[in-house]
Amino acid sequence: MSTAKLKALTIQISTTKKLFYNERFNRTIQEEFVDLGNFTIEVPKFNEKLAGWLIEYNFKRPHQALGYQTPIAVACQNPHLSTMCPSSTRT
Repeated sequence: MSTAKLKALTIQISTTKKLFYNERFNRTIQEEFVDLGNFTIEVPKFNEKLAGWLIEYNFKRPHQALGYQTPIAVACQNPHLSTMCPSSTRT
């Protein structure tokens, strides 16, 4: 991270379950995005590529664990969606 002059940020995890989901998501990004040659030290370019990958991952790609539905389809079917802003880290 020091080469690209990036600052590591941490977030407070309130439960072990949340930590598991965050770590699993980080692993997915590492294995399915970064390790497949999508890393660049150019932060704007990396963010643009990652945003495209996240759209594919959440809106277009069916997931076996979700009964071959997309995450957004499952979220839309759930009447108990979180009202927390996606960029908020407060619980």
